[in-house]
Amino acid sequence: MRLEGAAKTNVTTFYEMQLGQESPDPHKLLKRLDILYGERNQKQKAIQNLHSIRQREDETFISFYPHNLVGCSGSETSTYYGFAQKCVNVSNNMELYMNAFGPRGKGNTNGYPSKRPEDRELLGKRAKWVNQEEIDARRQDRRCLRCGRNNCRIATCPLAAAVRPKHISVMTARSAVVTEAAVDEDSDSFEAEQ
Repeated sequence: MRLEGAAKTNVTTFYEMQLGQESPDPHKLLKRLDILYGERNQKQKAIQNLHSIRQREDETFISFYPHNLVGCSGSETSTYYGFAQKCVNVSNNMELYMNAFGPRGKGNTNGYPSKRPEDRELLGKRAKWVNQEEIDARRQDRRCLRCGRNNCRIATCPLAAAVRPKHISVMTARSAVVTEAAVDEDSDSFEAEQ
């Protein structure tokens, strides 16, 4: 590849000036080319990109991270070790940020789009509301708390989250206060037999 026009003139002039020095530095040529032909608003665009990046819900962190790290590393690191250290620092900062301000309570509320054959009939349906005793029994048997099956967990359950029925009160069930003894109606016949 050959340079032509103004690019050739700029490079040739700078090259000849560097040859006249005691120790020519090729990095100075690259810096000069970056000044002449590089992106002028690179830092502003990188900062703007940092403010607008979001990891998609279906995207893994390992595919999301390198794509967005390219814009923030810039020319600040000149060695591989410096770049690796920058990666570690950015990763730690992102993890701290996500732990402090990240999404909470985002679970599988609409049902997992399972492709398993046994889940096909449950797709698009909502789980039935069950009482606390049933939930405790499912938890003790290590079954899915939402559908009650053995080979399922809430994170991958195809059913949408159950909705509390309106006729069930929010208060917990209390044991009823009994003032009269429960008497069987056939008690007279029991005394007659003796």
